[in-house]
Amino acid sequence: MKMYRIEKATIEDLPQCLVCAEKFINFYGFVWNLDSVTKTITHILNQGIFIIAKEEDKVIGGAAAVLLPNLWNSNNIIFQEMFWWVEEDYRTGSIGIRLLLELEKQAPKDATIAISILPKSNIKDETLTKLGFVAREKAYIKE
Repeated sequence: MKMYRIEKATIEDLPQCLVCAEKFINFYGFVWNLDSVTKTITHILNQGIFIIAKEEDKVIGGAAAVLLPNLWNSNNIIFQEMFWWVEEDYRTGSIGIRLLLELEKQAPKDATIAISILPKSNIKDETLTKLGFVAREKAYIKE
C-alpha cells in the first residue's frame, strides 16, 4: 500500500506545484501562462494557504485558498478556494477529500469557506453536502 502525506506547501515546492497547476489549467480549458501562474502560486504560497499531497517526494495533488473580504459585507471574511487538483491516476482514492478537509482546517474560525467545482469534476454534490457545504451559485463563462 502506497503512503501519501498531506502537508502545507512551501516555496521549495513551487516547481511541482506548477506542474499540477498546468494540468489543472488544461483541464479547466484556459491557456497556460507560466509567468502569470508562477506569480499567482507564489502569492498564494506567501499570503494564502496551499496544501499538497505527496507520494514520497512527488506532488500528486493540491488545494489552495486565499482570504478575501465579502464584497457585500466586509466584516465577513471568505476563505476562497482557488485551486483543487488531484492527478488523474490518484482520483479513485480519498486524496481529494483529504486535501479539502486539511484546507478547511486552515480556514480562520469565523470565515465562510467557498469552493468551486468544475462541471466535469468527479466530486459529487452529495459528498460536498455531507461535508456541510451548500450550493449557493453557479458560474458561467463566455469567451
